Amino acid sequence: MGIGLAIARHLTELHHGRIEVASERARQGATLTVRLPFMNAAELNSNASEQKA
Repeated sequence: MGIGLAIARHLTELHHGRIEVASERARQGATLTVRLPFMNAAELNSNASEQKA
């Protein structure tokens, strides 16, 4: 996984999310779960207005 996982983790954390990695056995693959916060349209509009000011 190396640098790809490091980049994915960094990007996820920049968006205030988290990344989880799980593997049952060695050499059997892994499951990566990315969790990002949800923002509704009102929050997006509010954030956009604040950034323009």
